[in-house]
This record gives sequence, structure tokens and C-alpha cells, in this order.
Amino acid sequence: PETHLEQWTKMEPKGLISAYLQLSKSKLTMLVTSTGTALLSSAANASNQLLEAPYDAQMKRTHSRVLVVHRFSPLHALSFAGVAAVCGAGTLYFFANPLAAGLGVLNVALYVGAYTPLKRTHIACTWAGAL
Repeated sequence: PETHLEQWTKMEPKGLISAYLQLSKSKLTMLVTSTGTALLSSAANASNQLLEAPYDAQMKRTHSRVLVVHRFSPLHALSFAGVAAVCGAGTLYFFANPLAAGLGVLNVALYVGAYTPLKRTHIACTWAGAL
């Protein structure tokens, strides 16, 4: 009789890849990580637009953004950013892992706390923005 190891080593590469994908629940993992990441990205973008609204009003490319034309109030944008951040971080924390959630929150903090305020004044913004 064959042992389990002998059966495993006889697998064709295609069958082996399929087995690993099933083992890792790749579709669910991609859905969860993509959703959490998209929510955190939404939070960062909303926060950026909130901080940039006065400058966006002066630029042709950005003068029609939602906050500039007053379709949403600053409080509404801030609330959206907060809910998106909490939901995104929670999704990654509970359904992926705490490290992914922590890195996502760190990325939002860098984008909003470093990149956005520095992009007009210092070359370092390109370093933070590249992350």
C-alpha cells in the first residue's frame, strides 16, 4: 500500500497547484483582503480630499470634487472616512490577520498624516506617497 507521502509526490503540478489553492481558500482570501484594502483606501482618499478642499477649489483638475462643490459636508466626509477605516481595518483584522490590519492603518496614517500635508512643501512627500 502507498503512504500518504507517496501519493502526494505523485501529483501532477497542475493538481498540486489546485490542491494548494483549495487549501488556502484563495478566492475567499482575495475577497477579504481586497475589500479591507479598498475600504482603507477609501478612508485615506476621503481624508485627503477633506484636507485638500481649499486647494482643490483652485485647480482645474480638482475643482469639481464632491467637497469643493458642497455635495457633502466636511462632517459627512469625515464620518465616511472614519466608518470606512474602521470597517476596513476590522475586515482585515478579523478575516485576514492583525498584521494586515496594522499595516493598512499605518498606510492610511502615512498618507493622511505625512503625504497630504507635505506634498506642497517638501520632497519627502514623494517618499511617503510611494508607500
